[in-house]
Amino acid sequence: MALGSRVVAILSDGFESPDIILGDAIPIPCANESELVRTLRSRRLDGLLLPLGARAVRNVEILRRLWHEGQLTVAIVADMRPKDRVAASQLMELLLLGMDVRPALRLKDVESLRIELQRLPTRGTPTAREFLLSSLAPLVPIELTEILVVACVLGGVRRSAAEFSASLSIGRSALRTILSTHGLPTPTGMLGLIAGFHLAYHSSVLDMSLVEASRWAQFDSEDAFRNYLKARTGIGPRGWKKLGIRASLQIVLDRLRLSHPTSVHNSAS
Repeated sequence: MALGSRVVAILSDGFESPDIILGDAIPIPCANESELVRTLRSRRLDGLLLPLGARAVRNVEILRRLWHEGQLTVAIVADMRPKDRVAASQLMELLLLGMDVRPALRLKDVESLRIELQRLPTRGTPTAREFLLSSLAPLVPIELTEILVVACVLGGVRRSAAEFSASLSIGRSALRTILSTHGLPTPTGMLGLIAGFHLAYHSSVLDMSLVEASRWAQFDSEDAFRNYLKARTGIGPRGWKKLGIRASLQIVLDRLRLSHPTSVHNSAS
C-alpha cells in the first residue's frame, strides 16, 4: 500500500525499518522534543507515528506537553505490540487527553500500521473502534486496561478466544478466570459485544446494510454473523442495528460493568 506524498513524523529513537512500513511516504525522524517542535512548525505533516511501550515513556510526556501548549494538532498512529501492558496504558492516557490517536496493533505483520497510515490525514468521522476506545478511556480500571484495549482493537471483525488470549500472552482458561473474577463476560462474549457495537455504529453512522456490515466483519453471510452475535450477546444483527449507537454503547458499558459520566452518554447519537 503506497502512501503517496504523505509526510509522517516519527517520534522514536531508532525506529525500525520505516521504509518497510511507510511505503512512499516521507518519514521525518524526530529523536527529541526540539526536533519534533521544529518539524511541527516548519512542515505540513499528515500525521505522527508513535511506537508505544516502555521506551516511549519520555515521548508520551513530550506529546502531553505539546498538546497542552496547543502545538500538536495532527493525528497520531500508535504502533502497539501484543502483550504490552505499558503500551495499552499509554494509549488510554493519550485518548483521555482528547488526542486523535489511532491504534495499530501489530500481529503477524505490519498490515495494521499500513492501514492506519493510509487513512492519514483524514480526520472526518471516527471509526467505531476509535469512538468506543474514547468512550471507555475514562472508565477502565488500571488492572483491566490491557485486556479491554486488546479486545477493542482486535474486535469488530471475526475473532476467536484463542486469538484474544494469544495477543495478551495469557492462556484461555486464565483469561476466562480473570474476566470471571471481575464479573465480566467470557472472552468470546467480550469479542461479541465489540462486534455488536461495530455493527450498530456502522449501520447508524456509515449507513451500512446488514449484508455490508457482515462482510466488513469478515463473515460470509448475514446468517453467519447472526449466529455469532446471538450466541455471544443474545442480540442479533437486526437488534444491534435497531439499538443505535447510544443504546448499544450502554449495553457494552453495562456488561463490562463500567459506569460512565453524562458527557460520554450525551456524546453518543
